[in-house]
Amino acid sequence: MRHPWSIARRVAASLVLLLSVIAVFSGWAGWRQARDAAFVLEERHVLGVARLAAREEVVVDALGSPAGAAALQARIPSVVDDAGVSWLTLLDERGTRVASWRPEQVGTAYPAPVDRALAGESWTEVSATGPAGISVRALVPVRDAEGAVVGVLTM
Repeated sequence: MRHPWSIARRVAASLVLLLSVIAVFSGWAGWRQARDAAFVLEERHVLGVARLAAREEVVVDALGSPAGAAALQARIPSVVDDAGVSWLTLLDERGTRVASWRPEQVGTAYPAPVDRALAGESWTEVSATGPAGISVRALVPVRDAEGAVVGVLTM
């Protein structure tokens, strides 16, 4: 019994199928590499900006007094715009929001543990929870003039 396709047609179809599989895999791998590179770049950016912002006098003052917190709260939109980030939240030593990009959240507890930042460590994480959607979040300690950790800044 003869096969309905010639050998040349079968070889050509096999090559087209193989090239299609290679193209799909290459596209997926390229997309994945670009996504990962974008997240690494964004982590560096957000962590650097958060570390700089945590040193600002207005941020440290916000943790020391209600008037300082109100002054920072008023400046958050301009700080966010100038820094090129999506949001900013300042937490006290208990993890309570002192100032936030969403003013209605001031006075509420931050949903994640901040113990590492209170211990002096800075880190980033990719999160898909919360009102910001998928985002790269940096948590950094805020230190007073003597170098003691007095709160946490998150962007």
